[in-house]
Amino acid sequence: MAGEDNLLNLLVSLVSSFDDSSWEALSSKGLLRRARKDLERITVEVVDEIGESLQVSVPPFVVSMPASGPAKATCSCPSPGVCQHILIAGLFLQTYSTAEDAAKEAITADSIRAEVSLLTPDVLKSWVGSTDYRKGVALFVKNS
Repeated sequence: MAGEDNLLNLLVSLVSSFDDSSWEALSSKGLLRRARKDLERITVEVVDEIGESLQVSVPPFVVSMPASGPAKATCSCPSPGVCQHILIAGLFLQTYSTAEDAAKEAITADSIRAEVSLLTPDVLKSWVGSTDYRKGVALFVKNS
């Protein structure tokens, strides 16, 4: 379904920025560690989209992941709040990105030059102010 692809892409994009601290803020360090171990030994899959939520099978349970992400996700298990299965579903979605997506985000010398070229004196002055800009340029010239 086209809607599922859009929701899936949205969720993959959302959780791709999560690091360990983000996951631990939702649950605990121990639960995250256990979720990672379980993810290696079970088969997780996206099964359906119901309403505004993506259904992810984390055997023997099903996690319903809304567009707002793992914090608002629900699981069919009896645990309240963010359980191990929700973490597994989120970690699975985090690894769902394709190699093509990784290639698009690859940092090269040309991509760095392109970004740095956007840092014009006017942009820098708008960020730090004219006085600090002049002091920064003077410090750069002094240390060159």
